[in-house]
Amino acid sequence: MIERLRHWLHRRHHPLRYAHLDALLRTQALNRDELLARQQRDLADIVEFAATHTSCYAETLTPFLDRSPFDINELPILKKDDVIRRMDDLLADNADRSHVKIGHTGGSTGKPLAFWYDDAKHELMRAGMMRSYMLSGWRPRQKILNFWGARQDVVPGGVFGAQFGDFIAAEHTIAAFEYTEEKLVEWARFIQRCRPVLLQGYASVLAEVARVVIENRLPMPKTLIGVYSTAEVLNDAQRQRMQQAFGCKVFNQYGSREIPNIACECSHGNMHVFTDMVFLESQPLKNENRLLVTSLTNRLMPMIRYDIGDSGRLLDGECDCGLPFPLMEMALCRQNDL
Repeated sequence: MIERLRHWLHRRHHPLRYAHLDALLRTQALNRDELLARQQRDLADIVEFAATHTSCYAETLTPFLDRSPFDINELPILKKDDVIRRMDDLLADNADRSHVKIGHTGGSTGKPLAFWYDDAKHELMRAGMMRSYMLSGWRPRQKILNFWGARQDVVPGGVFGAQFGDFIAAEHTIAAFEYTEEKLVEWARFIQRCRPVLLQGYASVLAEVARVVIENRLPMPKTLIGVYSTAEVLNDAQRQRMQQAFGCKVFNQYGSREIPNIACECSHGNMHVFTDMVFLESQPLKNENRLLVTSLTNRLMPMIRYDIGDSGRLLDGECDCGLPFPLMEMALCRQNDL
């Protein structure tokens, strides 16, 4: 009864999030050809929107609008320095400036990148996260425990900083940007008491919690069905340690703060690109296959052919899991995290 009431409250509190989730699940039911055809339409629409509504792209994309269809490879690449230098020029002219906010990337080294966002983008991001969770068998109203290493996300107003919102979402977040051996054991024992269905967090933090679970022989709850690793590159040793400690599959997520929900692993262990949210390219740049990502949904601050700083490649073929989304594999982590 409490679980159903909590879920009802959460849907009432976040109607837009659940509307986005329903739309994403409908798109996920399309076949591959329908999905890619839709992606091409969305790509053309966002390019036209950016050229029409931002001063930055009005300068660089307008010449391409007369070409139908345009060649994506001819469009300029957006660099991080461009975002820093022309942040105001990338904000759409029809944006309600009284509602926009400034977010920042992690900035593990060097200067964090700032970007514009609003509540609509935040709700779509959370809906995309929920869809990713559902690949494990998780369903809305089931418990999630986050181990989060970014200070700005666990304060009031941050991604995981709403205590009432966490309660009605059956979600709890541990601020994990600093920890000791004693704190890791304390967190492992909290998992035992909390009995979540999913764990989510930074790869390094989850691997450390897994280590103390194994070393102290702490039994983990049978409720766990998945561990979602994000924000950092997940290596094989970390994956194996988590699976041994938590007794369930590890799912690798790929995205960024400025462009979330790029790709996620399915139950078969393959990374799928969410082509209803992004257009992803792999281009040979500087002796590596660099990933360029275009957000198909962001009409507040369009980012087209954004050099996100990661390496990887797109893969041919389909996955036996049945998802229509194409496949990819990661190579190197984000340059500012090296």
